[in-house]
Amino acid sequence: MADKDTVNAADQMKVTTCLNPLHTALAVFGMLLGYPTMSKTIADPDLKALVTRLGYVEGLPVVEDPGIFSPKEFLRQVIEIRVPNPGLPDTPARICADTSQKIPVRYGITISKYIRAKDLDTADLEAIPLIIAAWLRLLIGSDGNGTDDAGRRVKLSPDPRLEELQRILVDIPLKGSVRKETVATTIKSILADASIFGTDLNATPLADKIETFLAAMCQGSGAVASTLHKAASAW
Repeated sequence: MADKDTVNAADQMKVTTCLNPLHTALAVFGMLLGYPTMSKTIADPDLKALVTRLGYVEGLPVVEDPGIFSPKEFLRQVIEIRVPNPGLPDTPARICADTSQKIPVRYGITISKYIRAKDLDTADLEAIPLIIAAWLRLLIGSDGNGTDDAGRRVKLSPDPRLEELQRILVDIPLKGSVRKETVATTIKSILADASIFGTDLNATPLADKIETFLAAMCQGSGAVASTLHKAASAW
């Protein structure tokens, strides 16, 4: 048993920093890279590096500590024990459902806390803009189908904003001919949507990072994996 404030703090810790944001990151990249289960995603060293940075470096500075257990230890168990467990046969496709509705909580709250904090800077965020770019990259396609890193059609998970977002993204080419300026113009209205991100990302340094990552991921087959690897190698 615990008091209401403790329960709420524990829930906030889980859904905004130490579990759910990691799940979404792995699921989006899992669909792009063709991993069938969540345990397979985190077995990829670059994806493990991504969620390690997301949790320890970007999440813990703004975590709401419930006081009854350590957020850092909770995070360690998620990365080292829970997600790698093949006995939990969860799939990227299931976790990717309704991503547009999950981002406000899983990333928007952290972004807002960075914006408000005097001792934190959104310019220091790297994992979050990479994940947002990967999500947009996954959605490029039409009729509820996205495109994976090999250029294959992939059936996207249900999302109430899917049709709308695909209409905006559909003209971004995936064969290496897209320029960052074109990507920036195309996704400007998406990044401005505070109902997804909690704020207008165009007013933050995150917009430029998302545009750069997304343009890099559109440079043909294997571009997602190479963009992820380049980022992970720098952390």
